[in-house]
Amino acid sequence: RAPLRDTPQRSANKIPMFLDSRFTAERVGCERLHSHDYSVVAAVVGGAIDMRIGEEFVSLKKDAIGFIPLGVTHQTLAVSHEFSGVYVLSLSCSFRLPSGNKLTKGHIVEDQKSHKQFIEWIRCEHNLARRGEISGVDTALQVFARCGVHPILLSNDTVKAPSHWVPLRIKTLIDNGADFHSCFQHISEQIPFSKEHCNRMFKKYYGTTIQAYSLNIRADRARSLLKKGMPISDVAVEAGFYDQSQLCKVFRSVFQLTPAEYQRQTRSKS
Repeated sequence: RAPLRDTPQRSANKIPMFLDSRFTAERVGCERLHSHDYSVVAAVVGGAIDMRIGEEFVSLKKDAIGFIPLGVTHQTLAVSHEFSGVYVLSLSCSFRLPSGNKLTKGHIVEDQKSHKQFIEWIRCEHNLARRGEISGVDTALQVFARCGVHPILLSNDTVKAPSHWVPLRIKTLIDNGADFHSCFQHISEQIPFSKEHCNRMFKKYYGTTIQAYSLNIRADRARSLLKKGMPISDVAVEAGFYDQSQLCKVFRSVFQLTPAEYQRQTRSKS
């Protein structure tokens, strides 16, 4: 991995650090132990999420911010009945502590003021990202500093950022319902990039292939439809899968249970 360097706050607005922001109110997801090649900052809107981060078991509650450095394994164990959603920010950096040591495990900070400021900022940032815009990062850096963490970036040639319009446009198209084949067609009509080049760019910025991202998004759509009680065969069509067999295969690989098992699980909880 490339050497790390401190992030100078005076040039923060020029640093392509923020990869993606999202909000989810789903109670199922991230059940398997996994890690990312990017860092994650999360803040629960209401209720709590019980998690395993590395070797520690923690509870991410309202008024707390959780930091998960890149490469640290984590999984969701349970969510409270009061859970109403969580904002998640992905960053192409790691973190250091005030001591100067690199953060190598989960870091939970309970501070109502920081939580409120972070939620307000990420809601604004999330809305800008949906329109393909990128704002400054000073507010987020202030929150991080108050929480006792400071971002450190990879060297310039390895920093990932969705500021290039191609990967950002592909992600937006997929999020809005397009499959990965139509994404390539859309891009090729505007600039002569091959599928291979688009894939390389997308993986550099988002850490996964276009097809894998597309399948994950479709799996999420399928989960929402299954939750409403729609028949599995209809869900396969509505979510954009070739057939029910492909839906079952992808759904199981993403959520570690079949669509039928998920429906039974959601019925038992309702």
